[in-house]
Amino acid sequence: MTFFYPREIEARVRHSPPRRHASIMSSLASSRALAPTRVASRRSARGPARRAGAVFAVRAERSSRDAVPAQLHDARSRCAAFAAAVLFAAAPAPALAGAPKPPAAYVAELVPTPGHAQVSGSIRFEAALNKSGQEVVFVSPSVNGLAPGPHGINVHDVAGDGSVGASFNPDGRPHGSPSSIKKFGASACHFVGEGCQWNRHAGDLGNLVADADGNAQGVEKKFKDLYVSLNPKKPECVAGKAVVVRARADDFKTEADDGDAGEIVAVGVIKAAAA
Repeated sequence: MTFFYPREIEARVRHSPPRRHASIMSSLASSRALAPTRVASRRSARGPARRAGAVFAVRAERSSRDAVPAQLHDARSRCAAFAAAVLFAAAPAPALAGAPKPPAAYVAELVPTPGHAQVSGSIRFEAALNKSGQEVVFVSPSVNGLAPGPHGINVHDVAGDGSVGASFNPDGRPHGSPSSIKKFGASACHFVGEGCQWNRHAGDLGNLVADADGNAQGVEKKFKDLYVSLNPKKPECVAGKAVVVRARADDFKTEADDGDAGEIVAVGVIKAAAA
């Protein structure tokens, strides 16, 4: 099938002998009747062209290359649809209306033990995520009335009668310092879970250091711990546990009295902080 360009035909009509006007106009009418078929310009013609007098004719056959853009468009559409489906599936489910939100923070209001009425204060626990996506619990003590120097701080279970139970140790590990880690083999320990694990009680939070006035408070006393959690679904969650402050420093090795840290001078149950 052959198509003619209207402008070329009109030019041909002006410069052709009268006897050929009728045939050329007939060809023009035929080409306009086939309007749904796309006609390429002389510059972008893809099919082979031949010259017939002053008129250019372009074959109407579509080459296999003409189908490539349509195939690419279809492929891109399918890829976009697949990507949208993956993102939708990976997106977290929307929270149900009225679903309770986890507490923003927890706090333990300290109660002095007999013979240590001068001790008072609180210890606040807040959770956040670090750059590796790990939960980090920030501990902010605000304790007054202590003897100057270090004092062991430890999380304990709460016994059935409400008294202080054993040191919180859900994984059955030895007493140690907050940074006690056990490596496996010769591999490097980039973070816990990759070639190493915590090698301490979850409740072993180290020492609070009271100043000359017996106070352990302020931003400089705030510390973080990556072992304990505030997520109720994790076994290391300390919510509902008791935090104790000892009379002396934790030596990070003795099992008894949280590192031979002496008697408990204050205790408080870790509860959700008031909004």
